[in-house]
Amino acid sequence: MATTIARSKAASSLKQALCLMLLLPAVVCAQQLTVAAGNSMPPYVIPASQNGIALERLRAALSSENIELDLVFGSNADNLNAFQTGLADAMLVAPMDSSGLFITRTPIAQMQNVAISLKPLPLQQISDLKSYRIGAFSLAHRMLPQPFAETAADSPDYREYPRQLEQVKSLFSGDNDVLVMERSIFRYYFSQLRQLDPGNPAYQQKPRYYPLFPTSLRHTGLSDPSMRDKLDQGLKRLQQSGEYDRIRERYERLMDEYLLR
Repeated sequence: MATTIARSKAASSLKQALCLMLLLPAVVCAQQLTVAAGNSMPPYVIPASQNGIALERLRAALSSENIELDLVFGSNADNLNAFQTGLADAMLVAPMDSSGLFITRTPIAQMQNVAISLKPLPLQQISDLKSYRIGAFSLAHRMLPQPFAETAADSPDYREYPRQLEQVKSLFSGDNDVLVMERSIFRYYFSQLRQLDPGNPAYQQKPRYYPLFPTSLRHTGLSDPSMRDKLDQGLKRLQQSGEYDRIRERYERLMDEYLLR
């Protein structure tokens, strides 16, 4: 991942230098923003097509400000490292403790994290998870509200998965008692697993969802406050035009039609 980002940054710097030397017009010399995005966050981020709810919003907002988007994909931990080492200009989804990040005022996505099990569990609040083996997404202990980090520390077995397909598999294989992840992302991978292996009785089980977490507004974090302001302007323009909501509505129609609940 680092090599890919390094090459991208080098190419961007060379282009900017040529623009200055040759006094090329602004449309040719559009600014470029390297954004680190999740490698397993469908329908918000779909790396294979470089689409998804969050990516379409990001691309449209930057385009309205004449900023080119360069994408790199990794786990949340990979992306944080890329940002901290200067190999990425921004994190598509910034952690809650976002030191060193200039956070957009307008969210890039609204997500609903839930607890998920195959057997009925007495889960009423986040702290109830401490009695169970938990499988969570990368950096969940930093991205979910308290007392989740404390609860994870008390769990008999707590794991974070860089790839969420493996996280979903871990529930059906019995490696974890409960998952903590975004509900639409789970539905995407659960549907994919059942389609790939329709005869597997494990995937015929009905998941149980526990709304232990508040709805999360996810924001993009950038290293440059002026670039943050430009992205905010683009996102606000997208909201005012109605396209911000229409992007999500298109994906919701597809999810309702094709994904398991």
